Amino acid sequence: MLQRMTPALEVDIGQARAYLDVQVRTGNSLAFFSRVKARLPVAAGPTMSIRREGFVASIGKALGGQDIVLGGNEEFDKAYVVRTNDEERTRTMWTERAKTLMLHELPRPKVTCDGSLITLVVGDVLADEAAISAGLDLIGELANADLFGLEALSELKDAEYHQPTGPWDDRTAPFARVEALIPVTLSLFVNRGVATTKASGKGVVEERGGQLRISSDGSYEGDDEILSERSRSAIRRVGAATLTVSDGSAELLWEGIENEVDHLEAGVELIASMADVDRDAYR
Repeated sequence: MLQRMTPALEVDIGQARAYLDVQVRTGNSLAFFSRVKARLPVAAGPTMSIRREGFVASIGKALGGQDIVLGGNEEFDKAYVVRTNDEERTRTMWTERAKTLMLHELPRPKVTCDGSLITLVVGDVLADEAAISAGLDLIGELANADLFGLEALSELKDAEYHQPTGPWDDRTAPFARVEALIPVTLSLFVNRGVATTKASGKGVVEERGGQLRISSDGSYEGDDEILSERSRSAIRRVGAATLTVSDGSAELLWEGIENEVDHLEAGVELIASMADVDRDAYR
């Protein structure tokens, strides 16, 4: 049986908010240990478990995935077994700093992620400032990995970026807003645990409606009558995406996470160019 023994500590680290407490496991004997948790910006990250070689792998097996070698740090690769359902994004999260903290700064650490919640459990109580800082830094390093293109959103020209806020277990979703001919919002759309980048705006010509599938080379197919002359330049620079126009609103959904600032800015331009300000520009 687990019980929390001390008041919890919440700390902002970059765009994440970490939560630290001390747990006690009761039974034949008492065992005390510290736990640090944080949520990813959206619930669409990889599942993973990182444990010492030889540690019972029941948690990792429950999360699914396969064992991988992260590479880049031979000492870490020999010491830890990494199990994940997403090799590429797990490698993105495990920076060299994260590996060093795991190897040298924490007592018997284990890390799991269920796609939303990252949890660090250490085999002792983090009692001094250096150990507490190491635990918080590790969770912060993992939770702030740019899995969702937030760096690109924050770099958008003329955009107001809103990072996640609120308590650690109830964070607001990040988004950026550009005040163009119509306000355009860039955010993350999550469907069945998969995140994609989305641009949307209201105030387009209401009489127009339809959908276009845009290829990475700028070609497109579908209801091209929804485009204005101003739209045709921007659509060539958007990248692979789907544009949907309905009831005075336009939505551009990229095929995945869009990390190219140029593509995002072209998406803003495309949505804004459809504003209901010059009907004569529509064919």
